[in-house]
Amino acid sequence: MRIDERVNGTPASARRHRARRWITTLCTGLALTWGAALGQDDEARVDPPSGRACELAKSRLTEVAGLSFEPPIDRAAAAAEFLARARSAPSHGDDKFVLLEHACRLATDAGRLELALEIVDCTRMDFRVDAEQRALAAVRSCLTGAMGPQRRREAAEQALDWARRSAERGDFESALQVLEAAPLKSIAAQFEPVREASASLRTRAELVAYARIRPDIARLRESPDDPIANLRVGAYRAFERREFDGALPLLAKGSDPTLAGLAARDLAARRTLDERVALADAWLELADAADEPARAQALAERALHWMHQARAVADVSGTEARAALEARIVDLARRASAPRETTTPAAAAAEPATALRRLRLPAAFDLDPRVRPGAQFTLEFPDLENDRRGASAAAVVRIPERFDLRRELPLAVWLGGGEGHKQPGEAGKLADPERFVLVGLPYPESSRPEPGSVYLGHFDLIWSYHAAMLSRIRELVPNLSADVRVLSGFSNGGHCIDGLLRDAHAGVRSEFRAFVLGDGGAGRGAYPDMSGLCAFVCWGERSPNNGSSQAVARTLEIRGAQVTRHEQRGVGHAFTDEAKQLAREWLQTAAVPELMSRELDQLEAALAAQPGDVLARIEELQLVAEGTPVAQHFSVLRERIEADGRARLEALSASYARDSSAALRGAARTEARRLARVFAGASVARELERFAESGPSRSNDARPEAPRAKVRVPDVAPEPPRAACGAAIDVLALEAGRLVLYCAADADTWDTPRQVATECSALGSALRADDGALHVFARRGRELAHWREEPDGQWKLQVNLSARASGHVSATFDATLGTDVVGFEGRELIHFARDDEGRWKRRATLSKSAAGPVSLIHGFMNNLELVVREGEAVAHYWSKPGGTWSRAVEVSTHADGAPSIVLGHYGNLEVVVREGSELVHYWTVPARTWNRAGPISSSATGDASLTLGATGKLELVVAEGTDLVHYSKAKKAPWVRGGVVSTRADGGAVAFPCARAAR
Repeated sequence: MRIDERVNGTPASARRHRARRWITTLCTGLALTWGAALGQDDEARVDPPSGRACELAKSRLTEVAGLSFEPPIDRAAAAAEFLARARSAPSHGDDKFVLLEHACRLATDAGRLELALEIVDCTRMDFRVDAEQRALAAVRSCLTGAMGPQRRREAAEQALDWARRSAERGDFESALQVLEAAPLKSIAAQFEPVREASASLRTRAELVAYARIRPDIARLRESPDDPIANLRVGAYRAFERREFDGALPLLAKGSDPTLAGLAARDLAARRTLDERVALADAWLELADAADEPARAQALAERALHWMHQARAVADVSGTEARAALEARIVDLARRASAPRETTTPAAAAAEPATALRRLRLPAAFDLDPRVRPGAQFTLEFPDLENDRRGASAAAVVRIPERFDLRRELPLAVWLGGGEGHKQPGEAGKLADPERFVLVGLPYPESSRPEPGSVYLGHFDLIWSYHAAMLSRIRELVPNLSADVRVLSGFSNGGHCIDGLLRDAHAGVRSEFRAFVLGDGGAGRGAYPDMSGLCAFVCWGERSPNNGSSQAVARTLEIRGAQVTRHEQRGVGHAFTDEAKQLAREWLQTAAVPELMSRELDQLEAALAAQPGDVLARIEELQLVAEGTPVAQHFSVLRERIEADGRARLEALSASYARDSSAALRGAARTEARRLARVFAGASVARELERFAESGPSRSNDARPEAPRAKVRVPDVAPEPPRAACGAAIDVLALEAGRLVLYCAADADTWDTPRQVATECSALGSALRADDGALHVFARRGRELAHWREEPDGQWKLQVNLSARASGHVSATFDATLGTDVVGFEGRELIHFARDDEGRWKRRATLSKSAAGPVSLIHGFMNNLELVVREGEAVAHYWSKPGGTWSRAVEVSTHADGAPSIVLGHYGNLEVVVREGSELVHYWTVPARTWNRAGPISSSATGDASLTLGATGKLELVVAEGTDLVHYSKAKKAPWVRGGVVSTRADGGAVAFPCARAAR
């Protein structure tokens, strides 16, 4: 037995099965007990005693019964003793409640979940308490209280099992609270086999769906009439959970007018036959217009519900419409009962930044005991027809010797010649049996085109036969690769692959992306588009299939597949060992790199924002990529991540050495702590953690000072006297096409504006260069223009950055890095920057889905930080200087206006955005989630512009009706409303630090 299969002398698998059996029995008993309790008369239970009553009961038990409530050494034994005393105490008494509470506390401190849940059950029988919440608290407490490796491991296994069962009965909130608990993650990291007690695939997918709408559920608690939250939660309950009874009241208050109106009609009483049929038709019309299959199916189910209601009326009235209704019901039932599309584990794991990965759920599933390294077993399918050899339907699966649940496994499937067989041995000659899962699939008896025929036909029946088998195999082996799956066959096997592809079975092309046809292929019909797929086609020089196999190769290539051909010289109808070896080399050197190209692109895209996730994903793909050119590419990615991390560490060390301010040094250590999480898994992460704890090491201190431009932190000057600077900001406003500049005379009074430009159609940014000159970027017609203030106070048009500008523009300046500008060209958000010769160039396209105004700044560590509207969401993008752009966590999902971002107090990112009539303030430490600080104004009617004023305050201007109003906020202080800047600003405004203070 391997070392990792045994903990403290007990086989891990046996212990897991015992724990699961015990938990199953316990949870069933608790469900029955709580169900019985729920059915009891409410008078049979009483409210828990008050805190004062509990203190008196504890004193009485201490003095009279001689009990001690101090924590003993053996907490588990003491918990059992207190439980026994509670059971013998009078029902509904204060003493009993105190005994049960203390017993539960001792049990959780000892990490004895089974005992704690038993105590919760006893409490529920006599007192009106929330048993579910108490059970959840007990689970989480046990994870913290368990002491010793064995007890911690058992507590983690039981907690995972409890979370899985909570999710399976629909209590996703409790399941997520346990799965996201820090102690569980820590324990699971120490004991790898603990991860095998996670949730099923379908349950994990449901957890992800629930996690997406958790913020909206919380929002409804605060604002029950919020239309957006009502729509999202209602759509989740209706289309994900199929809970229309609970979804309809939410949809009726939602922001979708079509759904809201139909939900309101549904909630109203519908009595007549015509009313019910009309309502069914309305739901069906919505289903026909739905883009998503899952939503269309849910809507069809609701239409079917009302059609059944209509038939009930027809049954009573005896109307002649009954026959027509029954025909429609049959059609709707077929449509509503189609298999639901669910996300497979491998597909969910294919992207580095999927919802599953963000949730950090345990990485494994319950495994069938047959799935172990080197095992070979037969899967029976009694519901399917016999195969062509007359045997019962079955497939043979071989698990590779190097099976590792933490890593993805490639798949190779073999289809035999002649009557076919279910042995996967031949697949092992094409694919490495130490890394690939090998499967042999037979043919169904009905695949004969005519009785007694040796050929294959009826490929739709063959695929349904094989699809059922492959679906079961995916459930048993949850870590199958989504990309590297090979379908191979010889003779009739090649004919079968050819026929399946020609018959346009989309399922075949989504299940497999590489194909090996050995001297086979003689189907009829046209190939669909084969782009992104790979094929190895070989034939014998003297084979009767020579011509048809070559035709298959040519056609596949014409339709977009990457094809490798091979003719077996001097050979007839055969698939020689030499040809199989060539196919194996093709798979390693050509097919796998091509199949993983999409994965590599995703890793490259995620490299800047999520290097830790990229490292974790590389580890998962280790077995798939081993021995291929992709493995070398992974090594390069690892080196880039380490180098990037060390460069950031050196920049932090240099900044730490230059800055004597405790606040700025604290900011550098906070940044190091954040980077340690970003680079989790890299060796530099440990050095960043040491830096965060105690500052830079001696080796870092000894390094030469880095250039000052490497690190930039907010320079907050002390507030000058009011006589020296009337206000901390100037304001650039767009008034009837005129671009005008306002300067403050004092905090509430603004000077007469100076005109900058005319015929402007969209306002952009105003920024001051290191020479003190003011630069303005705005859109004039289709031109993205740049103006500069000359020393004599006149404005000069510098250059048109773009002749195809179509939206908002934003710019930012850094003394070392120069000026960066982002603006729209059509639906594309473009980043412009100056080259070495001072000319404006297109640097990158950030987004093709952004539809709203944009705000750009230089943030901490000189990163470019950008926020932009994408639908109702405010998207956050960031980039290192000269690097690629990455999308970070969304700021808001309920935006109605343009966002504005600034580097604010303590190096935080600060954003303001209008949500309805509220101007809301968000803030975050870089790379963290966004925090909602609350509304600034409840009368906002336009967009706001935020800046860090020259005095160190956060300052903004926002439209309130016809007024452009000034607000300010000092550190740790609330927002304060100032004066009115303008009553004519109909095109928005931009706030920026005061020119006089800056000089």
